Amino acid sequence: MKNIPTYDQFLNEMNKSENPNIINIKSQTDLSGFHVVFNGSTLNEKPGWFGLSHLMEHLICKNFDHLMDEFDKDGIGWNAYTANDKIVFYLTGLDEYVNKHKSKFLDLLCNFNVTEEMLENEKKIVIEEYLRSFNDQLHANILNSHRKLFNYYNPIGLRKDIENTTLKDCKEFFELQFQNPSKIVNVSKYNLFNEDIKLDTKNIDKQFSYIKEINESTDFYEAVDFTKNSTIVYMSPIVNDKYYLVDFATDLLSVGLKSPLINEIREKRGLTYAVDCWMGKLSDSSGLVHIGCQTSKDKLPELQDTVYEIFKNPKKYISKERFENIKQWLEINKRKSEINRYARIEEFITPESWDTHKNIDKITYDEIISMFDEYLNIDEFFINVDNE
Repeated sequence: MKNIPTYDQFLNEMNKSENPNIINIKSQTDLSGFHVVFNGSTLNEKPGWFGLSHLMEHLICKNFDHLMDEFDKDGIGWNAYTANDKIVFYLTGLDEYVNKHKSKFLDLLCNFNVTEEMLENEKKIVIEEYLRSFNDQLHANILNSHRKLFNYYNPIGLRKDIENTTLKDCKEFFELQFQNPSKIVNVSKYNLFNEDIKLDTKNIDKQFSYIKEINESTDFYEAVDFTKNSTIVYMSPIVNDKYYLVDFATDLLSVGLKSPLINEIREKRGLTYAVDCWMGKLSDSSGLVHIGCQTSKDKLPELQDTVYEIFKNPKKYISKERFENIKQWLEINKRKSEINRYARIEEFITPESWDTHKNIDKITYDEIISMFDEYLNIDEFFINVDNE
């Protein structure tokens, strides 16, 4: 019989740690997750480096190629992802097997072993992923809108920069980004992680630096030829505070068929199949609201009029009943996430000012309605339409 530490014992052990960026979370099952977070990502990129965070994510994964057979044998799932402000590598599986591999996995992530041959081959793979990102018409519009509005290339990067990346670029970026992780999140039922390791501090407070003036040049657009439909993308001005409020407002607007955006645009008028609305995190101190959908060209005017009507009249379209329903939906999702915490660690690496779950009890209906004038004023949104 395993000696299973209680949650209180976990908390006591956590409090002994001198480093608050080593986070131990007690799993509710025998499934475990070990997540290594490197803050920075695209916030460390510059002209000539656009896409280097994502390319280096691929290359760093080559460091544990020799463990793949062992991972398979031990039933270990592994992956990595590059977000706007962080790069995360992780292992998931049964607790005893994740615990077996976590220290070696961590050591391997913090070593530079890239060769010219590896770089050239991985560049080809990343370019294929890059091209795939522009195969979806709406996604292509969003990516090109970010380029136009902010001269920002997202984790997918700029094709010519990826193609021209040198081994020297990789070494320089590695020293800036990957020498030490920013956070460790260990989700386990049986095994704490309290190793004495050096963690990075220089990337903790990286901020999103953007160009305020719209860049009219299309030199860096990725050309896409979609002739049958148009897509429309709305993007708000940069959000610098009240992140969780704005995030909750996007849920109120878009979750489910009865949400204002989907009910009015799709269900009542048949103008589109889907409407996406979300708050994107650019850095700890900046976010951006997006609305995106695809429609036929002749339906564009009515679709735009409907979006405008909803945002100008939030009290008409967001009832108190819907407000309470979506609050409960969030609370239930939090309970689901707690059960699957071995694989879902965002709440443990997200600042509290962004965490809607942690702040849900503070949010009032009147506060949500009143914030539309300041944070969700549709008159101030940037709008990009392709194939008008």
